[in-house]
Amino acid sequence: MNQRQRKLLLYLLSQKHYQPIQELCGEFGFSEKTIRNDIKAINAYLHMNEVTSRIQIKRGSGVRMHLMEREEEYVRYLLESRVLEIKPDLDRFYHGMILLLFRQEPYTMDTLADELYTNRLQLKEDLLCWESMLRMFHLKITKGTHLHIDGDERQLRLFVLYYFYQRADKAMIMSIEPVFLQEHQSLFRDILRLYEDAYRYRFTVNALHHFSIYLGVMMKRIQMGYGLQEQTPYVGNRRVHTMLQDYFHVDVNGEEMRFLEQLIESGARQWNRSMLHEFVVNEETRQLTARFFALLKQEYHGKPDEELPILFSILLQTAMIRKHHAMRVLHYNDTQVKFDSMAEFLSVMRLFHKDEKLRGLQLYESEYTRLSMLLLPYFHQLDMQVRFRAGMIVNCSLELAYYGRMRISEALPNIDIVRILTEDEIDAAAAEVDFFITFDYLHKQVPNVEISSMIQDSDIQKLQLFLKQLRQQRSALQPISCSMCAHHAADEDALVSYLFQCYQENCKTGTYEEFTAMLPMHRLLLRDCMLVVLYDERFSESFISMIALKKQLYIEGKGIRQVCLAGFVHTSYERLQEQLMQLKECLRKQLPHLM
Repeated sequence: MNQRQRKLLLYLLSQKHYQPIQELCGEFGFSEKTIRNDIKAINAYLHMNEVTSRIQIKRGSGVRMHLMEREEEYVRYLLESRVLEIKPDLDRFYHGMILLLFRQEPYTMDTLADELYTNRLQLKEDLLCWESMLRMFHLKITKGTHLHIDGDERQLRLFVLYYFYQRADKAMIMSIEPVFLQEHQSLFRDILRLYEDAYRYRFTVNALHHFSIYLGVMMKRIQMGYGLQEQTPYVGNRRVHTMLQDYFHVDVNGEEMRFLEQLIESGARQWNRSMLHEFVVNEETRQLTARFFALLKQEYHGKPDEELPILFSILLQTAMIRKHHAMRVLHYNDTQVKFDSMAEFLSVMRLFHKDEKLRGLQLYESEYTRLSMLLLPYFHQLDMQVRFRAGMIVNCSLELAYYGRMRISEALPNIDIVRILTEDEIDAAAAEVDFFITFDYLHKQVPNVEISSMIQDSDIQKLQLFLKQLRQQRSALQPISCSMCAHHAADEDALVSYLFQCYQENCKTGTYEEFTAMLPMHRLLLRDCMLVVLYDERFSESFISMIALKKQLYIEGKGIRQVCLAGFVHTSYERLQEQLMQLKECLRKQLPHLM
């Protein structure tokens, strides 16, 4: 299966009904013949992997994925775990990095190209992509007599932990992990149990998994002669130290042990109720948490759950430890969370930027995502405060009318049914309500939603959709200007300088240092587009700038051809959500392949 066929299969997995072939042609830019040939190839691939589900073609209806019971998850897993077969660029990344970092023999451009079954021109393009990832960890590829990755040894190992999972986690687990774990899994498991016992708490499954891989990476690099330079004698966990040296028959110095323990200290702990009382929050974290929640209350007036500041302080202190140890930890859902909950993320980031001490923390980007996720229920309560007034038009008995009002109020607390009335009373009530709810077809041309008298789940969904449309109509009353241009940037630094110029046009007081500090936290890489969304009261007005790059740039391993820079003036939480709807609608129109 090739990448095009994988994309088609993933799309059909997400659709529950028949999709007309002509619509698929428009969606993917393929011919009808290509679609039909791809369906045959996909079905053959599924059969070869003992999957009984098939893509069906029905004359007059189109195409759909006919899934057998409990097979959808397996098909998705199959696509993720075998992605290296489908994406040769990923396969070259993993195997190229393993050759450069974990093999003793030196490689030139030609010998590495031969090992990766590619040509020199393609390898040159691959190196540009790899260097854009190495840059985050202050590493670079030098091209002297042979290729070499230069930089701090600690950051090199963290790069492996971060990007080997970030690029394709299922493929990493299935195909690459054995390189590091080999037959050592039992030893690594015993070592991590000792650390859990010493610290008297348990780590998450993901954290333990990553620690095991780090132990494998660490021992391979030590065996190759790339151990850390010892600075002071080691006085930590002697039992673990001895186990590693006796098992691998190499010297593991004190600096190696200290860095291992810093990594473990930075790991995510398994959640349980006792953590609320047992986790020791230091005074600095306590004060920073108090500052944040004072700003939150001042800004939004909502009262947080009493446990929320405690949980926030635990995450904040862990984030500060990671920053202190320079431990950048992967968050698998970082981009998705930021995009789906952008109003909440921007609101949290604004509070961090607003306060000098909070701003000075300069945590890693993913830490702000974790803190925003924790605050989602708080903002959800604010969302419930965005209320809509409705009139319920009835031609039924009194008890059914009041049952309907109760059912809607329970399911959608942000709808206030302020009037129960008949169709004849619509004109008199029009000024009091935002829309009408009716159980029958309404002859008058007023905003209304027609639902069934039993008010089923489908009716609630219809009301939710109508409220979303009502918000969009409100936001459409004040459209945000959207400019479009093309730009040639030689590299990422040149692009950042150009984006700063665009930023300065709307924020005269912003400095280049401030902008570059904010950029990594506020950017999202969506396929071939870099989306940067800022939220600041210093903007003269809200704006959206769409920039087509004349030359593809690699940023964090993604080939970027489009940039969208958006800035929103500080406003109410409700208004921010409405502006973000406009942004997403603009993206949908200009870059439909992203949405």
